[in-house]
Amino acid sequence: MVDIKEWRQEYGVTQQALADASGLDVRWIQKVEAGDINIQNVTVKRFALLIKGMSSLSEQVNTSCKMQSQVKMINGTYKMVEKLLKEELEVRGISQKVFSEKTGISYTMLNEILNCKRPVTSDLSLLFESALGINSEMLINMQTRHSLAKSRLEPSMASRLSKIRQACASWLL
Repeated sequence: MVDIKEWRQEYGVTQQALADASGLDVRWIQKVEAGDINIQNVTVKRFALLIKGMSSLSEQVNTSCKMQSQVKMINGTYKMVEKLLKEELEVRGISQKVFSEKTGISYTMLNEILNCKRPVTSDLSLLFESALGINSEMLINMQTRHSLAKSRLEPSMASRLSKIRQACASWLL
């Protein structure tokens, strides 16, 4: 059995943060870590990707990095959504064609999502949740973290945020 608690602690992620990011109740996380709930290998992969993604994003917030490494980390986080969905389809032996036919997602759109050319929307996350049991909130959280981090790195947005912080600094005292 894989030790979720060990992974979580290794990456510096709290139970509450993991619960919030995954859309699960913190008591459920506690029961999994205590061994009271036996989870499937697919679920373990989901937790591993989520924990690694949360750790990468917290590192970006807490340390100053060069632009190039930040972009690499952001792209890596986005690819976690792609990797999670691809692995889920592979583990279940579902082809993209069959999945698109059964869910009503066009093959082209699904392929673009799986190749990081199209973001996962809330509607799509609900379809993935219904078809594969992947928590839609977790997918949206991963997508949102990627989008926010990417926006923060855009020079025009970074400049605008800096100006707003300076103009509104007195409000934060």
